Amino acid sequence: MAEAHHYVMGQTDEERQRLIQQSAYLEPLTELMLREAGLESGMSVLDIGCGTGGSSQVAARIVGPTGRVIGLDRDDLTLRVARNFAAGAGFTQITFICGTVETAKFPEKFDAVMGRFVLIHQKEPLPIVRQALPFVRTGGIVAFLEPDFSLRPLTWPRLETYEEMCGHIHKLFLHAGLPHDMGLRLRRTLHDAGVRDIRTKVDSIVGGGPRHFLYRWLASTIVSLAPKLEMLGITTAAALDLPTLESRLELEAVGAGAHVQMFPLVASWGKG
Repeated sequence: MAEAHHYVMGQTDEERQRLIQQSAYLEPLTELMLREAGLESGMSVLDIGCGTGGSSQVAARIVGPTGRVIGLDRDDLTLRVARNFAAGAGFTQITFICGTVETAKFPEKFDAVMGRFVLIHQKEPLPIVRQALPFVRTGGIVAFLEPDFSLRPLTWPRLETYEEMCGHIHKLFLHAGLPHDMGLRLRRTLHDAGVRDIRTKVDSIVGGGPRHFLYRWLASTIVSLAPKLEMLGITTAAALDLPTLESRLELEAVGAGAHVQMFPLVASWGKG
């Protein structure tokens, strides 16, 4: 929910489509977190920084037609995509609202407040969680899923191009003053915000072989970040060779018969 001009991924149609693709990759881990946190049929959920609404759809699938989900984001163009995305998937229990945790007002408290890949984009993530807590009922669910760019993804044998691209992501968030180590910070952030009975788990998406989605995910992420990577002097468009990046990542991994892993993903949840 960073301001539009501060969102390092960019506010483009291509980035919004990348977010929809990313939602599919993250869906299993998001559902696992929410179910372990105690989300059930009939509950109400506030999804902050919902973007194109993929995380809202996961919550809606769990709470079912008797529950409700409100997706909150400050970019209206992205919310238009989210509404079409949800309608196309048949979800009628999701409402998308343009706003922020600082300005939003709701007549009733929610059973759960959640966020996915939202704190990583905040220079000050703790106030976001603190401002979200009044929206959840006493004893309700507070759950966040965040990546950690400070921990090197594992490839074996070592893959130069894959690890170089992951290194660019880490450097960009570090240079931009964003919490590149948000995964490691997540439990303490929730604790300092006042969340109780916190549980944390770490997962990672692992792959390899021909046509694995990790190559596209990493390549499309670099495409969205390319303007900012150049602006910060981390690399150049010529060096990235974006049109061939996905195929080069795949050829490198398949040629080496390599184990390929994305950045660690940390889930933390507790009670408000």
